[in-house]
Amino acid sequence: MGAVHALAADAAGLEVVAVASAGGDSARHLAGQLEARRAAPADLPAGADLVVVATPPATHAALALQCVRAGAVVLVEKPLSATLAEADLLADAATEHPGRLVVAENLLHAPAWRAARDHGGGLGELTHVSARTLQPPPNWGHFARPLTAGGVLFDLGPHPVALVLELVAVAPIGVAAELRSSRPDGADDEADVRLRFADGTAVSIEVSWTAPEPVWDLQVAGTTGVVRLELFPDTTVERDGEPVTVPAPRHHGAADPSLETFGYVDQLADLATGGGACQTVAGAALVLEVITAAYASAGRGGEEVALPFAGDRTLTPLQHWRG
Repeated sequence: MGAVHALAADAAGLEVVAVASAGGDSARHLAGQLEARRAAPADLPAGADLVVVATPPATHAALALQCVRAGAVVLVEKPLSATLAEADLLADAATEHPGRLVVAENLLHAPAWRAARDHGGGLGELTHVSARTLQPPPNWGHFARPLTAGGVLFDLGPHPVALVLELVAVAPIGVAAELRSSRPDGADDEADVRLRFADGTAVSIEVSWTAPEPVWDLQVAGTTGVVRLELFPDTTVERDGEPVTVPAPRHHGAADPSLETFGYVDQLADLATGGGACQTVAGAALVLEVITAAYASAGRGGEEVALPFAGDRTLTPLQHWRG
């Protein structure tokens, strides 16, 4: 993800001045490609005005707090943190440093999402939302080691959960989930989640690391119509079965066009210029709360868990499931 954000920064007209990594090899390689200096994590923000924290989730809170307290604007990759207790610390920091700590949910900046959201606002009362985020298993970086905080729902699940919460105007009041694992470490690689909202909207979310090919889509039904968003394998938006024009990305020139299609470039440009709203820490904390409650539900045989979540906030989602 560090390389993805570095390429997006270049397309957004930002200069990468330093790259840090605990291991060293990845930072050295990326810094050489970008003609930037290599920095130690302890030295961050290392002269940068904006820091992207794209490390494993267990290190997010400490690095983000270090950088924002040193005066930098910080973009934290999803998931926000490994526990809700850490998310609480980040929420306090966001309150203490307004506008300087936000969360990376690139799909909220994707042109296709903007089109789907705008048309979804004209569907009358929402009745059902379904989302699928399915893809092959990741095999790079910390994913190749035993996962301790959570599996596919924890890592990939924030994308569909964030989109659903943006669509439904009221807070969720309950979540139920079933998780499955075929991984040696026991972390989940398949998840089925059902969300219940106070206005009666029913939501189903399917997340998987076992699909042969990526399938990312979302469908929202209301009393006056249906909107469908597809991101993989093609990027399309439909309203009642008819194609909807997807606006062009606001910033161009990325080495990989998918960085524009999926909102990475606009996300950094919006943050740097104040031209658009990034996901707030409060929003990302709610996403993590829903996901943590879903793991707790799976640990109770799939029974619904009430939201706001009243369980132990110091435990990781995986601990809520596996104990």
